[in-house]
Amino acid sequence: MTTTVSLRLPEDLKKQATDVFNEYGLDWSSAMLMILTQVVSENAIPVNLHRYSEISPSMKSNIDRSLQEYKAGNYKTTNSVKELFEELDKD
Repeated sequence: MTTTVSLRLPEDLKKQATDVFNEYGLDWSSAMLMILTQVVSENAIPVNLHRYSEISPSMKSNIDRSLQEYKAGNYKTTNSVKELFEELDKD
């Protein structure tokens, strides 16, 4: 079974991402499937946050705190997106 996902993003970002995907012979569906498979496999977002020098100090502080909590085992897991949103609604 498959599902459809819609995504809103800046047109220039879409074009730039499409160009990168094309360099690897990928279309958007294949690229997103690869990325989401890695998210699930690694239980993490496959983004090197250290590359982004434009992150505000408060955002960097939040990221650092979140990573420390994760490494300390202070996090929750869910079995579905529905459960995730239910947990988020509790806060």
